[in-house]
Amino acid sequence: MLVISDMKVQKLRLALILIPYTFIAILPIINVIRIDIIGVPLLWFWAFIWVVLTAIIISILYLVESREEKKIV
Repeated sequence: MLVISDMKVQKLRLALILIPYTFIAILPIINVIRIDIIGVPLLWFWAFIWVVLTAIIISILYLVESREEKKIV
């Protein structure tokens, strides 16, 4: 079983929480670019990708938190 130190878990948790905010930070740049990806405007594609990535990140955070709760109990 993989053992991760508490400091690494804290850093991982913080990084995973902050990653979705890059969507908001980069949105003005993406909105100016006029490119189609697979026939979809870049802004729509960007939003769709971030919906999927956010779901994956939340799942990882859930697994980290549930593993931490089992360790405490």
